[in-house]
Amino acid sequence: MPAFAAVLLPAALAASGGYAAGWAALRRRFRHAVAETAQARWLADHDTLTGLPNRTTALRRHQQAVAAGRPVAVALVDLNNFKAVNDTWGHQAGDTQLAAVADRLAAAGRKIGALACRLGGDEFVLLLPAADPRTLMHQVSEISATVSAALPLAVEENLTVITHPGASVGVAVPEPDDSFSDLLRKADLALYHAKSRGTGTHLYAPGLRQPPSHRGTTIAAS
Repeated sequence: MPAFAAVLLPAALAASGGYAAGWAALRRRFRHAVAETAQARWLADHDTLTGLPNRTTALRRHQQAVAAGRPVAVALVDLNNFKAVNDTWGHQAGDTQLAAVADRLAAAGRKIGALACRLGGDEFVLLLPAADPRTLMHQVSEISATVSAALPLAVEENLTVITHPGASVGVAVPEPDDSFSDLLRKADLALYHAKSRGTGTHLYAPGLRQPPSHRGTTIAAS
């Protein structure tokens, strides 16, 4: 222990009402500092509304998986009827639906080893272990069906409505050297085609074009 600490610590303990009381006070301060640090770390890595990992965490997890030799596919999930819920029942009801959908995504993803994250608004991303396209599309279709199932939503104190948070999904299978941004861009193109064709899910394929009027939602990541 440094000399100055050896001098100051007994003084601090004595000032706190004696050694026993001083040690107890120091332990409380230490636990409080640890709890604050853990909370700050959690807030930096998660979406506060849904509790899901955020886009920063999604990027980091993708990079970690690739570095470990575990290719990751991406499924971009966008709710179809979210605006109607917000417009009809208000933002609180919309937030409740987002939280419920997040729970469904997280639970369905865990069954296949996928990580569900919230990118923002009504858009989520699933990081899935890479597999052949047929397997991926089957997995994603099952998750989409889970998300789209009827959802009771308490919109007022004595009023519960049944909503159907249907989802459109764009899927991108990783190619060698694909960055996270590359996968999100491809999944975003596939998502646009899923929405425009009403197919529910769509798999990115080389040559898939972005319409001039379509503005993607990919994040700046590498």
